[in-house]
Amino acid sequence: MSHSNNEGCPTLEEVRGLDAYHPQLPQIAAFLKKNVELNSGIENKNTIYNGKLGGSPCIDRFLARFCKYSDCEPAVFIFMVIYLMRFESVTGTAITAKNIHRLIISAFVVATKIRDDENPCNVFYSRLGGIPLRELRTLESAFLVDIDFTLEVSPEEFSAMERALKSLERKQPQQPERPPTSANTAFRRSVPVQPPSCKAVPCGTALNAVRTRKLIAGSA
Repeated sequence: MSHSNNEGCPTLEEVRGLDAYHPQLPQIAAFLKKNVELNSGIENKNTIYNGKLGGSPCIDRFLARFCKYSDCEPAVFIFMVIYLMRFESVTGTAITAKNIHRLIISAFVVATKIRDDENPCNVFYSRLGGIPLRELRTLESAFLVDIDFTLEVSPEEFSAMERALKSLERKQPQQPERPPTSANTAFRRSVPVQPPSCKAVPCGTALNAVRTRKLIAGSA
């Protein structure tokens, strides 16, 4: 992935008020940034999530880009963070500047398909994320396997993550902390295009692992 600057990426302030905007989006960006900072000295083994360049565009603008163009449900961003923490906990792979962008794309696509009954196909998401369609399919499939198809998020987990993120509002932006772990689940450029005219993949909140496995092969 060759994200070299913030060209085409709006700011979080510019997307505030959009239907897809979640009030905790700035805190999500701060939390992920801090994760990357804390893991700056860690060298993961070379995985498909590693990119040639890291840290650009900045995480908050990258999230704002998804907010502006995806027209997703706001809750998708909370699901995305929970899935990222599950990935980190299950795989032992640290979230770093080298893999943050591909991991965000992977978790966001999975979360969107879980939360939204109708959503654009992967062609749109590949353009939005700036990666080839084939690579997106590979990332999505690998991410699902890496989190062991653990897609369910209970209302309690969702609320706990929202509270943890909201608590960051009372802290200095430069010093966000990780949300606490749960006993049951580890919390551990412009693209001015419309979604291509292809059949939306029906995915709901009750999507189970079997249907998700079929989704990997069918979400063109």
